[in-house]
Amino acid sequence: MTRPPLITFEAVRRSCLKMMGDGEWPTNQALYEALGRKGSMGTIQKHKTAFFESLKDKGFEALPASLPKDLVPLIEEWWSLSVRHAGEAHADERKKLLEQLDQQESIINDLNEAIVTLNHKIGHRDGVIRDLERDRDALISEVESGKALVSELQKRIAGLEERVEGLRVDHAARVDELTRLYEADIQGYQDRISTLKQELTASLDREKMEVARSERNADHFLLQINTERERCQSMEASFKAVVERLESELTIYRAREERLVRGQQEAENRAERYEKELEDLQQRFDDQMSVASNESKGDDDD
Repeated sequence: MTRPPLITFEAVRRSCLKMMGDGEWPTNQALYEALGRKGSMGTIQKHKTAFFESLKDKGFEALPASLPKDLVPLIEEWWSLSVRHAGEAHADERKKLLEQLDQQESIINDLNEAIVTLNHKIGHRDGVIRDLERDRDALISEVESGKALVSELQKRIAGLEERVEGLRVDHAARVDELTRLYEADIQGYQDRISTLKQELTASLDREKMEVARSERNADHFLLQINTERERCQSMEASFKAVVERLESELTIYRAREERLVRGQQEAENRAERYEKELEDLQQRFDDQMSVASNESKGDDDD
């Protein structure tokens, strides 16, 4: 079993006629209050639109056929005032919408300026990243130089070992004494080489750590920049959607305004037609009364 609707077209029509008769414009909120806060804004808007469409299509043809002639001028005047009031209320709503559109355009301009500022900041950060990359290249170059120095030292050590071997061959007679001396020298050289190797290794480790830290900082800055760009793009898309929605609503209100103007013009045309018909009826009534008066005079003479 279907549930009956909370509000009907007839209830909305009566509320609209009452408000327009009181000189008020039937907005959705006013109708909602007049209907006892029942129904939804979408249903009220649907019935209200159907009501105005019926007025535009029918005009005074919707009035009862047995309406007294004396009430016709009053109803025509009431209808003219209602249409004029509706036009004024619609103009006020359009003015408010235009003001809101101007405010949104101002907000969009402010956001565009903020985007330009953010782009400048992003450019500055890109410069910092390029500087870090240059520093990283310089560190890599220093590491390569260290490696070259180690290679050179290794070559010198090989040369010293060859020299020691030649001295052993050339000075066989002084083997014992020179052996002790050269062994001590070789041990000293090895200690020194070991120390140099340790220092070079520690230096290389430090340089690698610096390079890794620079790369992490660069990745962090790139991540922050990408996040800011995505947020700005999201904000820009959101405000474009708001502007498009406002433009769509403005188009709808302009179409409604055009329909109201056409309805007013048709009502004025009908009023002129009814005035002509009343004049014709009055003329025919006067003619018939004149004929009846002449006939009655003739009967009296007889």
